Amino acid sequence: MASKAVIDAVEEHAVANWDYSPIVGMIYLGPRPDPSGDFLAIQYPVANTTRLSIGNRIYREEGGIRFVLSFTRDSDRALMMQRADELASLYRDRNVGGVRCLQPTTPFIDDSNDEGNFYSLSVVVPYVFEYHA
Repeated sequence: MASKAVIDAVEEHAVANWDYSPIVGMIYLGPRPDPSGDFLAIQYPVANTTRLSIGNRIYREEGGIRFVLSFTRDSDRALMMQRADELASLYRDRNVGGVRCLQPTTPFIDDSNDEGNFYSLSVVVPYVFEYHA
């Protein structure tokens, strides 16, 4: 899982810039989403930390941020893709609170997108975060 500094920066950026749907993050929970409405979930599936120097306590955390956009099943598919592109643009090649966000994936689309009550698209943003401890 990502460090608290990474989670704080990513979720603060989302809260400040994403107003299309409620956000459910790791730390930022916000108002509970309407069970029948769209929402954005932010997850941190992987993070690895390495020490960059023996003489200095400088570390590099590298990982991925997974954004899952869940839409009602009857939502317009073109609008879904537009929202996924807009979300990716919020993080593409940006420094977000000291977290260097890299190039997001395109939305994952396969047979499992429409399982359950929602149609979900996920975008993963790789990141690098360097810090002193």
